[in-house]
Formats: sequence, structure tokens, C-alpha cells
Amino acid sequence: MLISVPNELHHDDHRVAVSPQTAERLLKLGHTVLAEASTGGMANITSDAFPEAGAKVVTDGRSSMTTGYAGINNPLFL
Repeated sequence: MLISVPNELHHDDHRVAVSPQTAERLLKLGHTVLAEASTGGMANITSDAFPEAGAKVVTDGRSSMTTGYAGINNPLFL
């Protein structure tokens, strides 16, 4: 499964739906994780954390190729 983790669209929402640790677990289960660049920045997660966990960093986390979406708020792009 291709799982996308976009930045939250609400400017005052500092949460992230998938932590780097969870991304690492998903990868071990055979999934591909795409994290939008700067995901987690407002949650004090460093920019290196997702790539270090094995997730691919992309410029747009709202890819139409995604088979799974991990977000806190409603996906406004669907």
C-alpha cells in the first residue's frame, strides 16, 4: 500500500498523523510511506526524521497515486 502523510492544512494544527516511528513500522510491514516535505515541523519533528525512518519525502503529499491517506483533519483534496 502507498500511504501518504501530508502536512495538515489547518495552520493552527500542530499534530502529525504518522510519526517517523510509525512510518518505520509501516515500512517493515511492506508499505511505502510518502511524507510531504516539512511534515511534522510544527510538532517538533526534525526534517531528517522521516527519511531516516525510510519514508520518501515528496513535495506534495496529496498524490492521486496514494492508496492510503493518513491525516488528522478531513482530506480537502478528495
